[in-house]
Amino acid sequence: VTGKEERKPRSVFARYNGPAVIVGNPPSRDNFYVTVVFNDNTVERITEFELTPSVVQKEGSNVMVVSYGELSSEVKIQGLEKSVVSIKAEYTGLPVVVGKAVASEDIKVTATFNDGTKDTVTNFTLSSSVVYKVGDNLITVFCNGKIARINVRGVEAEIIDYSAGVQ
Repeated sequence: VTGKEERKPRSVFARYNGPAVIVGNPPSRDNFYVTVVFNDNTVERITEFELTPSVVQKEGSNVMVVSYGELSSEVKIQGLEKSVVSIKAEYTGLPVVVGKAVASEDIKVTATFNDGTKDTVTNFTLSSSVVYKVGDNLITVFCNGKIARINVRGVEAEIIDYSAGVQ
């Protein structure tokens, strides 16, 4: 009686061909090329594998382990810190009296990050928060080394005449 040995994985090889990954995010599985060599010398590309750790842990080189059953292979993936690549600012308040400050809560700043996400941020500074002239006042908004500009309308102070109508 002759039998055939059960087909079992003998070794696994993994390669990562993707871009750097933002710290805290998982690398895309589409960027892995994982092959298994079986005891009958057949080779198969697989897409079902475990990745440990599942997300990039630090900036710089990260060693991640690709596992298939009892077998594993290491890959190196570059980690990038999440950072602001651009900002957009919008003034949502009313015109401001000349000499008065613009309220920061009337400025909406949206940051676009290097992972493509966008979020409203509050850690911005202004070139000047004081409106200095009647009409358009161009104010520069700074956040994480990026700039945007807003236009704030300046108006004259309303002078209240308390003597009007007094007899």
